[in-house]
This record gives sequence, C-alpha cells and structure tokens, in this order.
Amino acid sequence: MNNSSQQEKIYKKLDKKPGFLLEFILNHTEFTSSRLPSLYSDFFPLKNTNFEGYQANINAWKAVLEEAIWTGRIDWTDDYLVIHFNNCLLVSLYSPKYGIPLGIRETMEYCLEKGEWIRLEDFFRQKEGMYSSAISYVSNFVAWSLGGIGRNIFKKTELDTSCVILENVERAANAFLGVVQNRIVYSEHIYSFDELVICFCSKIISCCIFSELDMKIIVYYLSKNKKEVCISEDGQIIKLRRKSDNRVLNITETDYLISNLKMILYRLQRLTQTLTENIAQLDESIKIAIQSKNKTLALFQLRSKKASELTLNKRLQYLEQVKEILSKIDEAVIHLDILNSMKAGVEVLENLVKETAGIENVNDIMEKFKELSYEVDDIGDTIGTTNLNNISDVEIEQEFEKLCNTLKNEEVEKLKKDVEIERINNMFANMELTVPSSIPNITNKRLKEAQLSE
Repeated sequence: MNNSSQQEKIYKKLDKKPGFLLEFILNHTEFTSSRLPSLYSDFFPLKNTNFEGYQANINAWKAVLEEAIWTGRIDWTDDYLVIHFNNCLLVSLYSPKYGIPLGIRETMEYCLEKGEWIRLEDFFRQKEGMYSSAISYVSNFVAWSLGGIGRNIFKKTELDTSCVILENVERAANAFLGVVQNRIVYSEHIYSFDELVICFCSKIISCCIFSELDMKIIVYYLSKNKKEVCISEDGQIIKLRRKSDNRVLNITETDYLISNLKMILYRLQRLTQTLTENIAQLDESIKIAIQSKNKTLALFQLRSKKASELTLNKRLQYLEQVKEILSKIDEAVIHLDILNSMKAGVEVLENLVKETAGIENVNDIMEKFKELSYEVDDIGDTIGTTNLNNISDVEIEQEFEKLCNTLKNEEVEKLKKDVEIERINNMFANMELTVPSSIPNITNKRLKEAQLSE
C-alpha cells in the first residue's frame, strides 16, 4: 500500500470534519465539483503529459492559498504574509471525500521556482542576525505544529517550509507607506520595533491585525527593496522616510535619543494609566470600608490612595516634561529644514546671479533692448505710412455725393412708411367695432342678422 493511501486511512480514523479553510476552498470559483478530483490528486505526472492541466491546477491552488492567507481564513496562524506548509495545513485541507491534497508540495515548489514565493529563511538571509528572532519563532512554530498527531502521521512527507508571499508583501508595504508618510513631525518617524507593532499592526489594512512576523517582513522589505525605511544595526530602531526628505536614510544620535524618549514616554503613559486605575479601585474600597464601619481599613486605604496620587502627580509631571522635550526636538528639526531650504535657495540665487555676469552685463543688455525696440518701432511706422497725395479730390467728392443720396433715399422711404401707418390707424379709428362674441371674427351685428335669417 502506498504512502498516500495510508495517510488517507489515518485521516478517516481521526474523523476530521471540514474546517474553516476547507469550507472557504470548496466555495472558491476555481474549486468546482468537477475539478476537485484532479485538484486533490497528485498531478505531478501531468507536467509531462498534460501541461495545461498541470498549470491550471497549480494556478488554482496558488490563488486559493494566497487569498486564504490574505483574508485570514487560516485560523491556526496570525500571519497574513507567510504561508506555513506543515501538517496543520494538510489537516485543514483534508476532505472526507478526496482525502488530503497531494499536489500541495508541487504547488509550493513551483511558486518558489518562479520567484512568486520565497522561503522565509532566504528572505531574511542578508540580515539574518537582525531578525534571528523571526527565524527562531518560525522554527518553534513548525516544531509545535509537527508535534503530537502530525509527527506520527507524516513521517515521510513532512512539510516544514514557511514561504513569504511576495504579492501580499507588496500590497501590505504600499498600504503601510500610505499610513506613515502622511505624518509630519520628525519624532513620528522614529520607532522601536515594539512601538511600531503597537502603533500600526491594526492600522495598515482594515479588519487585519498583522503579526510581529508580518511587521518584520514589511519593515525589512521596505528597507531592502524600497529604501523607505532604515534599520539600526541592532534592529531596535526603525526610521521611516519623511515625505519631504529625499536624502539617504541613516540612523543618527538624535534618532537614538528620540527612540529612548518615546520609550520612556510609553512607559510613563502605562504607569499613569495603572496608577489612575488603582486610585479608582482604592476609592471604591474606601467607600466599602466606611460603609462597613471598618475605620482601620478605611484609613489604610486612604493613606495608600494619597501616596498613589502623589506618585501619579510626579509621573504626570515627568510625562509632560518628556512631551515638551520631544516637541522642542520636532520644532528644532522644522527650523533646521527651513534653514536648509533657505541655504539651498541662496545657492540657487548665487548661481543665477553668476550666470547674469553682473550688473554691467544687465545694463548693456537693457540698453541694447531699448535700441532694438526703437528700431522696431521706426520700422513699423514706416510700413504703416501711406502716400495720401495719390488720392484725387474728384473721387472724394463723388464718394461723398453718393453717400448723401443714399442717406436721403433712406429718409424718404422712412417717411412714406410713417404716412401709410398713419392712414391705416385713422381708418381703423373711424370704424364702429363692438365687443367680439364667443365666435371669433363675427361682430354682434352680423350675429343678429344670422339669427333673424334662421
């Protein structure tokens, strides 16, 4: 009996029911009922006999797995950018009718070969020491997932590879840049990794909370491929490019100082929140002690409350001081940006002044311009001048008489029209007109004649 049939028998004994991931896959447009037998089979032989069918199966599994990861359909992992090929995945894909998908490994190897996916360890290889925690996290995760049932089931076909989906990384990285690049002040571009995760893991994509591993992948990708992020050598400080800054990013002493101040600020905020909650709880305890007439307990808790309030006031003062320092640093950076812009503007002006070759050259050019302007005006006057002596007086007189006759004829015609209009008006005025009846164009007199004739 071959290995795949043994695996299917074991799964049937486990009585696995279709899970969240399987339900999503079976409802996918690529996974029609007619294609399921082929998609769940070992379609590697099709590579030589029916390459189109082989390619179609590969594309279907690739599309559904990438979409499942991006939409959070794999409920045993919090990662949106990494797909873990292990026993947990095969358990999630197990179908009571078709068993486990035998082409998963082939799909993974094909996507790795095409460069659409990349092994997690290869993704971080150039800076492996910086993200060693990510590698250890993955190895621990795989070790856990291969434990128990999985270790006994898949002794010969263990999948222990985690692959970064580059298309998902690109989408997440662009969304991350869209969020962070709108920030203006300098300190909002300096973070520790923990602070970065807290601030942005839930703000990059709506309805998604990226894991620490996802955030490390995004930061590394933007640092290596986009040059939009700079990471300190110890991996603890992350600097984001400001929208107005086109210089090469590097970590400065100011960045270390800002990172430390923000860390202190975060701790103080947590501490003040805890103290505020403790004071509220002590208030309730004091009320209960007073109601129960336990004076000793009430006084003790009141003393604790006063001590907590004093501590809270001090911490709030420290908090305001740290905020003020960060505000002054941001203000100083703005001043420096303005100064650098003015300096660059002065250099541009200096170069332009050099190109003008001094005030004497400008005066010479202006004098030359005036001379040429006068010359152009003279040419225009000469061209526009006409010799009026060539026009005879007889022609002028004849033209004048012609115009006079035309105007006289127009006046005569106008008088004739006025006389005709006056005659028509008088004629209508002498006629005996009565109020018209309901029948149009018939006078009352004619109406009476018509009635008599009837």
